[in-house]
Order: sequence, then C-alpha cells, then structure tokens
Amino acid sequence: VSTQSTGVYEDELQLTKEMVITARLAVSTSAGQGPWSNQFPCEIVDMTGTSRVDITAILVPVFCFIALFLLLLLAFFYFFRFQTYKKTPYEEIKKLINPDAFSPCQHCMHNKEPKRWDVFICHVSEDIDYIQQLKEALVREKIDVFFAKDELSWGCELHRVINDGLRFSKYGLVVLSKQFVEKCSKWTSTELSSLHSKSRLSSQDCILPVWKKDVTEVEVGNFDMTLVGIKALKEEDMSVDQMAMELKKKLRSKSFERTHG
Repeated sequence: VSTQSTGVYEDELQLTKEMVITARLAVSTSAGQGPWSNQFPCEIVDMTGTSRVDITAILVPVFCFIALFLLLLLAFFYFFRFQTYKKTPYEEIKKLINPDAFSPCQHCMHNKEPKRWDVFICHVSEDIDYIQQLKEALVREKIDVFFAKDELSWGCELHRVINDGLRFSKYGLVVLSKQFVEKCSKWTSTELSSLHSKSRLSSQDCILPVWKKDVTEVEVGNFDMTLVGIKALKEEDMSVDQMAMELKKKLRSKSFERTHG
C-alpha cells in the first residue's frame, strides 16, 4: 500500500512539475524571449490599445454630431430670427404705434374733443364680479359706461384717465359694499370726493349709490354720512338689469329737461 501511495504521489509531483514548466514556457514564449518562442507561437492581445481604439471610435462621431447640431442651431437663429431685427428701430416702433393696430389714448389727445360717458362706476376691486355684471347690463341698455380697465391703453397715466372719467361722465354710480366702506382705498376715496365736488359745482345730483347686500346703513353712515341721505338702489331689491333700466329712464328724463328746459 505504501508503495502504491508513493507512486501516486510521484505521479502527481511529476504532473505538477510539468504544469510549472508549461506555464513558464507559455510566459517566456508570450514575451518572445524563450527558446521555444518559435515552436510555441502565442498571439499577444493588447487590451489597452483595443480599448483606446474603441473609445476613440465612439467619441469622434459624438463630437461631430454635437458640432453639427450647434452649427445648425446658429444657422437657424441667424436666418430666421436675427434677420427680422435688421430693420431699423424706427420702423419697428412705427409698426407698433400704427393707428390701424392700436387705438390712440384719447385721454392724452389734448387737441381733440374728449369722449363723454353716461356713467362713471366707482367701486373696489373685491366687487369686480358684481361690477362686471352691472356693467354688461348697462351696456345692453345702450348706456355709455366709463370703466377704467377698458379706457386704459399703453402709456396712459391712470390718474389722467380717472380724472377724465369723473369730469366727462353725467353720473357717478357708487357701488357701496362692506369691502368698499372698510377698505377705503386711496382711489375710491378720491373718486367719491371728486363726485361730491362735482355735485356742488354743478348744483345737480351726480351720485347714484348702489348698496350691496353685505353692507348696512350704519356701516355706510360711519364711512360717509352724506351717502345715507341719498336715494339708493339696493341689490336685495333689484337685479342689475332693473338698475340699468332705471338709469336709462333717468338719462332720458335728463335729456328731455335739457331739450325743453
């Protein structure tokens, strides 16, 4: 048994020696330095060189594509955008202020007869939904309404527009609400004060109050006692269409008085 084990061990040792010799031959052959290099040719694959070639082959087309895209983008901006600005600034400005494209601000045209309106609406921005309904009802009755938002155009001064509306409107329709009396903004206070002055100077009743549902007589009195003594139309009693009809009757009677006065 010991003899057989020794033989197996010697075989394994011989096999191990052969593997070591084969490995050494492979290394020396691959390096081209061994005596068996010609007998045992081995192709050397340069993995580093191959990887470099592959990366270059990928990057070159990518850079070319990016460069082409940038050139096309610059060409687009040059031919389709920059060309439109080759005109002189004067021609561009003249095009913008062309009367056919934009109506001139009549409030800034001092040498022409100012526009006149039937009613000026004094309100706060919080009531804009109700104001819009009231305005549409008045327009349906062919009443000329001054509405600052409609009168403002590019370059107009707001105070001048408001001043013209107050001066050249027959009546001032004041929409009183909880927001109106509590907010007491600069513009509404100025407009209301101007309407009071107009009434005194013209010796006519120019203020037409409209009370919304959310305001009380006490709140109106605390805000402006003179408004309590002026006959008002109330939202809880009349619709906007009925108010428009009432104003139309008032305008007709005033026109009749002027004609036969």
